[in-house]
Formats: sequence, C-alpha cells, structure tokens
Amino acid sequence: MTARKRVSKKLKKSWRKNCDTTDVDQFLDNKRLEERLGKAFSERPNEALFTIDVKPDTDHKPSVMLSSAERKKKALKPAKCFKSLEITTGACDPIVKR
Repeated sequence: MTARKRVSKKLKKSWRKNCDTTDVDQFLDNKRLEERLGKAFSERPNEALFTIDVKPDTDHKPSVMLSSAERKKKALKPAKCFKSLEITTGACDPIVKR
C-alpha cells in the first residue's frame, strides 16, 4: 500500500485540480432542483399532485373563423413580436433625435 501523495493547495487552481467536488456539486444541484420544484414528489400528498375534473369547462369557446371585419381590426393592432421594443417606463427618451 502506497502513501497518498500530498499536494499543495496554496492557489485556487491547485484546489480545483486536486480536489474532487463532484459530490458537492451533485448535492447543490439537487438542492436547486428542490427549490424550483418544491418538495419531492414522493413526499407530497396525492391532492397536491392530482385533480379530478367533475364538470367540463363552460367558459371554453369553440374555435371559429374570424369574420373579415374582425381580421381587418386585428391587422391594425401592432404585432406581439414588437412588444419588447416598446417603452414601458414613464420616462421619456433622453435623445429625441433617435
């Protein structure tokens, strides 16, 4: 049996090279996952995981074709893809020439 080789851990680079941190990384990943999802699924009660629908949704409207007037009205609205470019704050633009 050979003695374990001792290495210097003076610098951060040496710590990263000579230390095994996989168990710590795995533990922290599990903790982060638990924070995102809440408790483990095995520990949650069945009522929190599943719901039983007794009545159908009455608010659901069947999809229908839009009339030409509704299509024209919808075409006048700005596209949703440009929503992120709009100014949402109350401040005015400091450079007016833009």
